[in-house]
Amino acid sequence: AACALVGIKPTVGLVSRAGIIPIAHSQDTAGPMARTVSDAALLLAAIAGPDLRDSATHQASSDCVGRERRFDLAAALAPGGLRGARLGVARKHYTGYSERVDRLFDVALAALRDLGAVIVDPADVVTEAHLTNNEETTVLLYEFKADLNAYLAALGSAAPVKSLAEIIAFNERETAREMPYFKQEL
Repeated sequence: AACALVGIKPTVGLVSRAGIIPIAHSQDTAGPMARTVSDAALLLAAIAGPDLRDSATHQASSDCVGRERRFDLAAALAPGGLRGARLGVARKHYTGYSERVDRLFDVALAALRDLGAVIVDPADVVTEAHLTNNEETTVLLYEFKADLNAYLAALGSAAPVKSLAEIIAFNERETAREMPYFKQEL
């Protein structure tokens, strides 16, 4: 999150994606944005859970023997809540670009250590590199069209558009009115 907000991006399946305009079903997830970490944790606990409209939430909401899993991030906010938590630090792609940012990064890690977290530093893993390469983008581009078309089709007959092709046609037809910034000279 930005602009003095705290954001949490939950694991896919923790929060329902029903009603959210899709980008890529294997990556889409909605999370809270709030003023404080406490507010974001409380909101995430409130919105997490199974939803009949999203099958991914059923897998994430139960343990290996099918019991419902309760989710409470706020417990980690209590004094001592980080004691013993192991936090891995992926430095390879995220540090080394700015001395100022690296100093702030190290101050934050020291604060976590002071609160009882076990810092594993560095904890660069091979699969982490996909975040800075194009694999996620490739999947997103592959899934976007089909996912958006399915979403639009499910809106019903009253929806003004029913496919990505109709949105593109509208934008091309109404460019001067709807997207004048694309016509501006740079």
